[in-house]
Amino acid sequence: MNGNSLFHAAGLAVSTLILMPLPLLVLTGRSPGWSRSRLADPRWLALALTGFWLLVLFNALPRILGAGSGVVTACAVLGVLLGLGGIMCFFRAARAAARAARAGRRR
Repeated sequence: MNGNSLFHAAGLAVSTLILMPLPLLVLTGRSPGWSRSRLADPRWLALALTGFWLLVLFNALPRILGAGSGVVTACAVLGVLLGLGGIMCFFRAARAAARAARAGRRR
């Protein structure tokens, strides 16, 4: 069930490099200029990407550590729930952008 921990560690490293820079910038208040001009509220997008990264983290970490099948299953379920939270944050960001576009303004 755990597979090769090297592949899980490499996947976690790649997903961290891809998914985490933008949320860290936005959530610390240093968002890039393009996100301020294109998105109504970039915090929801940052939370969505963080939710997807947590999905990867909770699926990879128990496998890297060689945990038992019960722990791996519990963390996988928790990861899926965090991923669903990320999807909800994406929908919230899209709704905020649509409202801003209808109002004819950007944040």
